[in-house]
Amino acid sequence: MKIYLASILFFVLVFIIFPSSKYDFQMNVIDTWIWDKQGGYGTQASSISENPTSNLAGYKTQGTFYSFPSKKFIKMEEGFLLDYSIFGEGFYQYKKLGDEVSFFDANNELFWKKPYSSYPRPGYNPNLIPFVSGDGNIVFLVDKNGNQTGIKQVTGRFATDISYSYYSDHTIILFSGGEYFLLDGAGVLLQKHNSKDIEHNQSYFAKSVVLSPNGKAFAIHAQNGELDTISVYDLENELIYSKNLNSIIPNKIYLALDDDGSLLYYENDKFTLLDEDGDEIVHHKADTKKVYQTVFVKDGIFFFQSGNELQLINKKGIVLRSLFIPSNLRPVRVLPSKTINNFYIETSKDLRQITLRK
Repeated sequence: MKIYLASILFFVLVFIIFPSSKYDFQMNVIDTWIWDKQGGYGTQASSISENPTSNLAGYKTQGTFYSFPSKKFIKMEEGFLLDYSIFGEGFYQYKKLGDEVSFFDANNELFWKKPYSSYPRPGYNPNLIPFVSGDGNIVFLVDKNGNQTGIKQVTGRFATDISYSYYSDHTIILFSGGEYFLLDGAGVLLQKHNSKDIEHNQSYFAKSVVLSPNGKAFAIHAQNGELDTISVYDLENELIYSKNLNSIIPNKIYLALDDDGSLLYYENDKFTLLDEDGDEIVHHKADTKKVYQTVFVKDGIFFFQSGNELQLINKKGIVLRSLFIPSNLRPVRVLPSKTINNFYIETSKDLRQITLRK
């Protein structure tokens, strides 16, 4: 009897001192949809996730654009380039050296044609489309009808990067001199650089920018003198933290920023996760030093690719799941959905939807 009571007391103490809530349980990743990009067919949408063909515009493959709303392959005209909004319908067509941009609806019918000598750079939402001029010093702000909207245009010393939020319709545009403009879906200016911040006493070049999912924070990667830095700001334009990198990186780097300021970034041969105060949480080895790196964040889950594994980690840096993706399916990018704990993975040959459950 004494042994029995002692055993009960022991387990009670264990559960009090080490409650189960302190442990990170492995996330259950459910494959809820897959689509063959070349064949134009896929599985049925799952009842536990959103319908991909009702939410995604389509994709490009082998000189064609597949439109989910029309269920058609649309062949690109020779000599033209094509781009589209992830959550929109239809596509933009333009020439590399041209003087007009056309928008076609999901059925390949011309909706409008405008005399823009610039390049459309659509993001997730179709409400505001940045059009970058040929010299990169002007970005026109265009609505879905092809007309300039809001403050109509922003200017700076060569546009280097544009980022978009997907839970809101915010867009941020970065110029190499440090000029940046945060806009809403109507082209209204929400925030911009401070004048004193673009009066540099030493060499400066802004290279990368990222906007958080709800547009509540943004980060800028720039060279300032002999240092490369990543600076994270809140929606009030206040600096949250600044991080010095270990080397000068001559190109843009790929960043994933959550609304609380936590950040995953790639530098040379590793991925580094920072918490909301800019403190390093963990490093993960990268298998390649290529410029393009797969990084993404949504619903508090960070993604990055190392080798043939697409890793899902939480904000503590703990790997929740590793998804095997063969090397012949590269490049890989992760796309958001409109619903929580839903994600899309686009490879060179297919589109996949995964749903996370605990």
